Amino acid sequence: MIVNYSVREVAPKELASMTGLSPAMQRDWRRVGHITKEDAGWSSFTLQDVAEIALRKTLADSGLGAVVTKPIFESDDLHAILSSITWWMIEADQWAVPAEIIDALGTADVDRFRLVEQITGVASGAVSRLLIFTPASGTVVLQNEGFTVDDFRPGIVQVVVQLDDLGQRAARLSHRALVTVEGLAA
Repeated sequence: MIVNYSVREVAPKELASMTGLSPAMQRDWRRVGHITKEDAGWSSFTLQDVAEIALRKTLADSGLGAVVTKPIFESDDLHAILSSITWWMIEADQWAVPAEIIDALGTADVDRFRLVEQITGVASGAVSRLLIFTPASGTVVLQNEGFTVDDFRPGIVQVVVQLDDLGQRAARLSHRALVTVEGLAA
């Protein structure tokens, strides 16, 4: 089953709710280049933008500045990191689904993970749950499952970010549904 859907953008006030980054800090981050703005009008943010800002804010709240975290945002893994956060955001979202579609879905075999994969363009097997970052070396490691003691080296500072929690928390704090299901196709 194919779902026709739309994914809305997020206004600055809602971004503040979802990420904890106040509108004043959003302006500061825009000035220093952490947030890019395409046009001169009002800002709105895609879910990928929300994911990046949530990750930057989480790292900043952990005491890691932009210089230290630069390897993450220049990493070949950045797209996978942001896609994982977005995947978890969409998965946790309370989608807006019109009543007639709910009725049609009631008789269909619906796999929510498959629908999330369709919306995000990312297969669930490619979604990471953890980002392990070693600031001293700039090493970025993505993992799908839990980590073990073998993943850490004694005496080395490592930061672990739960990407699933980051995405799910942002979705819970959004003011309204991020995804609207508009129709079904066979």
